Amino acid sequence: MFSMKEEKEETEYAQVAGLGYLPQAAPHLGASFADDMTQRYLQQCLEYHEQQLQSADTVPQFVKAIKVEEDDEPIHQEMEVTSVVTTEPPSLAVVDDATKIQAARDRAQKIISRFQQQQQHFLSEPSESSTTGTSVFAAVRQISLAKEEERKQRFLEKNFEYVTAREQQRMQQQAAELSAAEEWNREYLAIMEERQQQRYETQKQRKDYMATQAGIGTSLRKNRVDRQCQKGSGIRNSIAVYVSGFEDDSSSVDENVLRDLFRSYGIIEKIHLYRDKVQGNMKGDGLIIFEGCQNTEEFLDTVCRQVRVNAW
Repeated sequence: MFSMKEEKEETEYAQVAGLGYLPQAAPHLGASFADDMTQRYLQQCLEYHEQQLQSADTVPQFVKAIKVEEDDEPIHQEMEVTSVVTTEPPSLAVVDDATKIQAARDRAQKIISRFQQQQQHFLSEPSESSTTGTSVFAAVRQISLAKEEERKQRFLEKNFEYVTAREQQRMQQQAAELSAAEEWNREYLAIMEERQQQRYETQKQRKDYMATQAGIGTSLRKNRVDRQCQKGSGIRNSIAVYVSGFEDDSSSVDENVLRDLFRSYGIIEKIHLYRDKVQGNMKGDGLIIFEGCQNTEEFLDTVCRQVRVNAW
């Protein structure tokens, strides 16, 4: 009788501690490590409650009394002891058992909570299957990135070809424009050179024509220049312009009038009006000497555009 009751109570406490209230582990947690940890914690819970059952006073009081009487009294007095024990109030034993069972349930509930927390911690770690899935995803991602890089490289090559073609077209257009500009420049230089040649020939013809013209004082000026060249005195950097066609009346033309008329062509060094030596009247011509003339031909060309002159 004692062994059957004790076995029943141990079975009840075992159910409260680990078999009836602990959550069943999943058959497949994703890794052998999680399964091992689950079995290990279950085993620790069972061993802990076995120790609690052994250390705690879990046998009811009336069972102890029966055991003591069996050791000391004869067998024929068993019914009498039993009747005496049953006279005790049964409610106290029931309350004591319920309190111990509730305490065991509370301890088991705390162990279950701690076990669940640890189980969640271990399950949060990447398992072998999740690692395998991650590696597969990484491989697929690497393949996708390689394809994307290949597409980008292909597009870059196409863009480079397009930009090269546009740049080549632009350079060809610029080369054509530069060639046209060079051709126009060559034509312009040829035209300017032809005009310069014509101008030079015209000035030469005009100079030859003016050299053949006779005027008052021509022989004297020529002899004076010859004498200066023979003496080595040199020739001043000046030019004389012979002007004729004036009226004989001296009141109409004088040196101031000629200076005002020819001042725009250069610096006038001297103005000489020819007079009749006998009567002293104006002959109607004169000589205007300009100083600092570097280019005689251009100066004469400028003056001859407005008036008809003879210069030496």
